[in-house]
Amino acid sequence: MLFILHILRFLEEEFATEDVQIHERAFPHMDTLTMTGNSFGDISDGLFTEGKVPPIALFLILVELNPALLFTGEVHSSLSLLNLTGNGITKISSDTFKGAPAVQFLYLNDNDIRQAGRYAFEPMQRLRVLDMTGALGRRSAASKADLISILFETEKRGFVELAELKLANNQIGKLYKDTFCKVLGLRRLDLSNNNLSYFEVAPNCLRSLEALDLSGNHFTVVRTKYSSASAQFTGLSVRFFKFPTTLWDSLESLSTLDISGNPLNCDCSMQPFSAIAKQEKYSFLNQGKTLCASPPNRAGKNLFELKEDLCKSSSWGLGTLILLVVVSAACLLVYRHYRNRIPVPPAFQFGYSGLDSDDDAVRPEFV
Repeated sequence: MLFILHILRFLEEEFATEDVQIHERAFPHMDTLTMTGNSFGDISDGLFTEGKVPPIALFLILVELNPALLFTGEVHSSLSLLNLTGNGITKISSDTFKGAPAVQFLYLNDNDIRQAGRYAFEPMQRLRVLDMTGALGRRSAASKADLISILFETEKRGFVELAELKLANNQIGKLYKDTFCKVLGLRRLDLSNNNLSYFEVAPNCLRSLEALDLSGNHFTVVRTKYSSASAQFTGLSVRFFKFPTTLWDSLESLSTLDISGNPLNCDCSMQPFSAIAKQEKYSFLNQGKTLCASPPNRAGKNLFELKEDLCKSSSWGLGTLILLVVVSAACLLVYRHYRNRIPVPPAFQFGYSGLDSDDDAVRPEFV
């Protein structure tokens, strides 16, 4: 049996999308395509050259039977690996990848994607690995969250085959709970080196996720269970410092976690996580780089090497200081309010001042 392998590469060449002429009839068995270092910009109309359009009457009949035929570009049905790293891509859509329905490995690293149409990745139903490290352009946190949510929308079925997704180095500050709900088969998710301070997942999402990389973000605490009392008392742990409040309940298959490089607050709020970290059924990567940022007496120490109860501290924390200030202020107010109402006994007088009394009855008589 003869296996024919075509590998086509465009490396460090300055092409625009209209310059790329890759015809299916010339490369019928091409399974790997690498194009890097170009200036593609907007590729929402499609990556490959257009094919011949059938006569208008026949075309309208075909479109009526199958709307997908509106796409007239060439289809590379053997292409399984597509590397578009560093091409200055700014916009993609569902038409972008319709010409590569069999792609299993897609690399979009180091681009500048700022806009995306709905269902952009849905044509690639066999997609297994998607690397978007440094692929997203500058946008506000909310706007970027919208963009990521749109990228993983699907019109029909979800991403069953997609097992690994890399979104590192994208300055992501926010993600919606249901962003990855359509990525049904996801097993490894890399969100390292972003600006996330919390990560929540909607119910029944990411049920297959086994490995989660949250290193190099802005997390301060790892919540393992929800505490309504602490939420009502401060409101801070839920709004600002929230890691998934039910991390292992939401991600039932999670077995590997990386939280290194985060400014962890190793106080009582981390005690439940510290207990879980000692269980052998979980694996924590880069433990040597998982350091405490606070409180001061634990700053710089390795979280996984702390043996003491994190709820016990030899130094006064901010909460204790605030409590002392409040109590002192209350005592001062009470004193100022009641000090004029407290009877004061007359002072005892020393000396002979009593001898100067005008009362003659007590004066001595001399004969």
